[in-house]
Amino acid sequence: MKLLNFKVTHGILFAIFASLVLAACGGAADKYTPAASGTLVPSPQPPYIPPTSAIRAAVAACVAEPMLSGTVYYYCDCGTGADTKCVPGADANPGTNPLAPRQTIADAAARFSSLLVNDTVALCKGGAFNSAG
Repeated sequence: MKLLNFKVTHGILFAIFASLVLAACGGAADKYTPAASGTLVPSPQPPYIPPTSAIRAAVAACVAEPMLSGTVYYYCDCGTGADTKCVPGADANPGTNPLAPRQTIADAAARFSSLLVNDTVALCKGGAFNSAG
């Protein structure tokens, strides 16, 4: 079973979060204009959107990182549009074996709150996940 891996990498997530927070806060002291009262007020700034090349580089770094430790949780659902060779899992499965994956994207989303560093949620290639269940 071929899988697409979504690795929980706190360093990359922190870097993206930090850049967005800095951008939202203005980022630099020279982005102030004098107000009528003589004080400096922040100038309106457009929201910062990282360049596509930076996003691609972050994704490539995450994908290139080997899975050395942590638990892999496998998911496969065969909703509308799935590959004809798709074999669905079942949420009753433990999901830690690619031959017995869990099924629903809702279960995968719920698992994110309990992931540890280096844990991975792997979605089967060719599957089709439906947000309803």
